[in-house]
Amino acid sequence: MRQPRLSPGPEEGRDQDLEGLLARVARGDHAAFEAVYDDLSAPVFGLVKKVLRDPAQSEEVAQEVLLEVWRAASR
Repeated sequence: MRQPRLSPGPEEGRDQDLEGLLARVARGDHAAFEAVYDDLSAPVFGLVKKVLRDPAQSEEVAQEVLLEVWRAASR
């Protein structure tokens, strides 16, 4: 089982880690995007599933959301 890549602790520390990862994603860093995806895919999926209530459709929407993170990271 993979350990989360964002360091645990206060939300502020996590936000700074995520901000750093997203800055690396904006520069095209695939490893940084993998870390963002690993850490955020479950929460994003959970939120989408609460709204849509369809697991298959929720998977697709969550994947599109995270793909948009990759595409728009430089903005």
